[in-house]
Amino acid sequence: MKPLVGGIEGFLLTELTQRERRILAAAAAGLVVAVVLAGLAGWRWHLADEQRQIADAQRARAEAALSAAAKTADTLVFDLAQDLRNRTGMPLNLVRLILERVQNLQRQLAQAGERTPELISLQAAALDELAALYLDQGDPAAALAISERARDILQGLAEAQPNFRWLKRDTAIAWNKIGDAKLLMSDARGALSAYNAALALTTPLAEGSETDFRRDLAVCLSKVGDALAFLGQRDEALANYRRSITILERLTAADASKELWQSDLAFTQTRIGMLLATAGMRDAALEAYSKAAAIREALADKDPQASNRKRDVFNSLMNLGGLLVTMARRADALAAFRKALGLITALAATDPGNLQWQRDSALVAGQIGAVLAGDGAHAEALDQFRRSLAISEKLVAANPDNVMWLRDVAVVQNQIGDVLAILGRGGEALAPYRASLAIVEHLVAGNPQATDWQRDLAIGLLKVADAIVATDREEARSDYERSRTIRERLATSDPDNLTAQRDLSTIYDRIGNVLLLDTRHEEALAIFRKGLAIRERIVSLDPRNMSAKRDVGFSHDRIATALQALGRIDEARSQFRIRLAVIEDYTATDPSNALWQIDLVLCLNGLAQIGDQPRGHYERILVILRRLEREGKLTPDQASWIGAAERLRASLPN
Repeated sequence: MKPLVGGIEGFLLTELTQRERRILAAAAAGLVVAVVLAGLAGWRWHLADEQRQIADAQRARAEAALSAAAKTADTLVFDLAQDLRNRTGMPLNLVRLILERVQNLQRQLAQAGERTPELISLQAAALDELAALYLDQGDPAAALAISERARDILQGLAEAQPNFRWLKRDTAIAWNKIGDAKLLMSDARGALSAYNAALALTTPLAEGSETDFRRDLAVCLSKVGDALAFLGQRDEALANYRRSITILERLTAADASKELWQSDLAFTQTRIGMLLATAGMRDAALEAYSKAAAIREALADKDPQASNRKRDVFNSLMNLGGLLVTMARRADALAAFRKALGLITALAATDPGNLQWQRDSALVAGQIGAVLAGDGAHAEALDQFRRSLAISEKLVAANPDNVMWLRDVAVVQNQIGDVLAILGRGGEALAPYRASLAIVEHLVAGNPQATDWQRDLAIGLLKVADAIVATDREEARSDYERSRTIRERLATSDPDNLTAQRDLSTIYDRIGNVLLLDTRHEEALAIFRKGLAIRERIVSLDPRNMSAKRDVGFSHDRIATALQALGRIDEARSQFRIRLAVIEDYTATDPSNALWQIDLVLCLNGLAQIGDQPRGHYERILVILRRLEREGKLTPDQASWIGAAERLRASLPN
């Protein structure tokens, strides 16, 4: 849809670079011309009414003046709202002001004469640009209201002018904006309905040879795929993405110079990568992400001032980093995240008012913190998480109704709690855990159908229960059971979602641990074995997932512990040995991973405690712990294990 931009005050020009001053000065002059033309049009109409004998001639000139004013405004929209919004250093608040002035200009033009179809469509164009701006700034509710106004305007105009195909196209664009806003508000079904409305309008238009309409069809298919993926219908989503890719590949093959088509292709490749990663197809996901990243980096290199291209590169780096973590390529993941942080920090510095860039900074800081925590750099990880929290809380203060920003706060509060717990500061960990749970309870109450928030609630309940189980077992049991109910429902509704299946196995561990505390050892053993069956299936479907292999090892540990409590020592020893083999398999892929080395220490200790080669295992434990201590990767509590292992070794008979 063509955008529309209007007047700007002279004092705003002083805040811009010399180039931007020239652009906006020209825009301001254009708007003055537009308003003068509008006034001239009104005077012409008035004169025509008073002097009927020259009405036809005056009306023609008035319409010409009005048309000139509209075209001037149309040009200003194209040159400013759409271009400057993506220029590095252009404050988005200024763009918003420009767009709001446009609406004032449009009212003046409308008062100068009849509301022509051209003016009506321009009004919708301005609303479309405003909606895009509000989406960028994390205000989907405002974007939704504006997009619905644009849709109503365009639908009315399309009904009056049924032969104008561009009106149907613009109406489809408005429907897509409505879908975007609803998806950000976690109303996936509402988003799907809006996207399907856009698809229904676009499909007949794309049957011809016009490439713009075919590109529109590819975009609509991709958006329908987004909503389907959100609803857990991954096969249907993937089918839509692949149809979109087919169209875009044909378009780019015919004309590789079209940067917009290249960008669309990268976007859809990214979506396919996300689905493949969720299904455990990591190599295929990495290939899709890498293709998208290569396209985006090439586009960013062609236009260094295009902030939207830089942010696309940022998003690709984030996707790659997240995937590489699951593939045990933590050093590569950290490098990707740090590169992303440098890129978004530089962008955010050019426009502190751009709230989306501020959110991006918070998200990547959280990802860096997660990798550092896994590497045993807990103090540095805690600093990153607190940096992320400070930014996220500032954003929520600016817009308390933004549900995605609220969720960001909940996620990072849990991460802070996790590090505090690892550092032996369990009392401090409970506060961030409870803060996170309160946010998620609020979100779920507002939208119980959002599966992501249901999962967040299950996680929050588990973390609070973990923090209190030693002091309040009954409350912890209640929280674990609530979490179990949610996870079983999510896993049943989406049996191919490996994340949901893993979540279910995790809660089985926790409930089994409580059963052990209750001395209900047979029940604990049964539920631990249920968890193991789930985890072995995940590994069979995703054999390169080192986290899944680690989960299998942990299940063997829990089973061994239950067998030991039942006095079945030989069976327990067998389970510990299986766990040791699993751990040695995944630690070999990344010997620098401190968390995995601690897994190895704990398993060796379990074997030593039941009399399985105790001296050799304690000596190996000491080698590992002393190396981690030299590297600064032990918590104070873990460092104390060195002395304990030395005493246990010394107590053994010669």
